[in-house]
Amino acid sequence: MIPGEEYRPGESLKIYITNVDKDSKGAQVLVSRTDPNFLKRLFEEEITEIYDGTVEIRAIAREPGERSKVAVSTHDDNIDATGACIGMKGMRIQKITSQIANEKIDVIQYFDEPELYIADSLKPAHVYGIIVNKDSKQAIAVVPNEELSLAIGKKGQNVRLAARLTGWKIDIKTVDTAMQEHLTFKTLADYRAAYDAIHAPATPEKSDDNEPNIIIEHLPEPEPRVEPIKVEVKPEVIQEPVAPTPEPAVVEPIKEEIKEEVPPTPITVTPMPHVDVVEKKEEVKKPVSRSHGPSKKALKRAKEELEKNSGKPASTLPIYSKEELEELERQEKEESQSKFDDDYDDYDDDDYYDDK
Repeated sequence: MIPGEEYRPGESLKIYITNVDKDSKGAQVLVSRTDPNFLKRLFEEEITEIYDGTVEIRAIAREPGERSKVAVSTHDDNIDATGACIGMKGMRIQKITSQIANEKIDVIQYFDEPELYIADSLKPAHVYGIIVNKDSKQAIAVVPNEELSLAIGKKGQNVRLAARLTGWKIDIKTVDTAMQEHLTFKTLADYRAAYDAIHAPATPEKSDDNEPNIIIEHLPEPEPRVEPIKVEVKPEVIQEPVAPTPEPAVVEPIKEEIKEEVPPTPITVTPMPHVDVVEKKEEVKKPVSRSHGPSKKALKRAKEELEKNSGKPASTLPIYSKEELEELERQEKEESQSKFDDDYDDYDDDDYYDDK
């Protein structure tokens, strides 16, 4: 059992069968949830690359319920072995940890070179340099001063799992301690540069003519070439529809209306009659015409004054012209129709004021 787990009746559990014992009473099946192979089967179930063999699990070191380290590798250079196990945003590894009581899992890249393999097994600590003794399988990992506790881990858990995973005895020292003990070691960057130089893809050598050397082996005989039949395809001429030309519009001539000339009407001019003035001795002032004309009394007085001065009756004296006489007659007619005008004339008369 994983420490800290509690099982209830009817609960579904995943287990790993370690052994089956048969005796006279029957068979006894031994199962486990702490076996390293149990973690391997969970990887095969959740990660398709491990199930189909593209990614291979090389070693597992486990302390159930606390921490595990899994070393993986691949033969396909186009696949990242650790990235395939972790998944997008850690989704694949989270599904596995949820089935083993949230146990922490470190996925390590496996290397044939012990220096690189030991350095990666100590993650999450960064290894600065390393010294290995292949005969005794002992190694000294030199880490920065501030990462000593991280490399060792809680109660030595990290270095203990790394030693169990690699099969090497590992000792951790800081850079200052290594300098004090005069240890000669090679940095991890030098080991990685040598590894990349060996495993880098080989580029083809170029000749003096700047042409790549191509090695052709066991090429199949070329098949007879069949020349294609040339068929001339005449382009189809598509005649575009021609729009009909519009007929010219017939413009009717505008008929001008001829107006008949009307002869001007003749104007007859009637000559004014000549009036001769007989014996005009004195020039008499005409009464001032008002807006309503002279009154009857004013005309009467004017006649009397003429008779006194000339000694002749007023009828024989042509004092007024024909137009003035017509105007006097018209005014007399208007005065007879309007009573108001007659009264007004009485008040205008000079005799009225003289009598008063």
